[in-house]
Amino acid sequence: MRLNESLFRMFEKLESKIVCDRDELEFALESLRFFIEEDVDGFTHMTPQFLAYSVQSRLEEIWELLDWDQRKSTTEIFKKFIERVEKASGYEADIDFFEVPSEEEEEE
Repeated sequence: MRLNESLFRMFEKLESKIVCDRDELEFALESLRFFIEEDVDGFTHMTPQFLAYSVQSRLEEIWELLDWDQRKSTTEIFKKFIERVEKASGYEADIDFFEVPSEEEEEE
């Protein structure tokens, strides 16, 4: 399976777990879907490194838009997705995606 197809399948899994409660989040998800679909459909021809880095940047934006509950419910999917794009791009994510508050911190 090509990288773009693999990323698209991972995106679909992630998207199915996210509840779009704000326009900004919905736009970020639609933008990522469209970006990956264009490459899958052959409208763009990006190098695997560029594709992965671009997806990684968009995932960072989406993560920042999620509330804590959604972060908790999608952490494992995000972790796998980020590991995949980091490996393909050669760059580490700039944000600690896996920093999710404990239940005690949330109550404060």
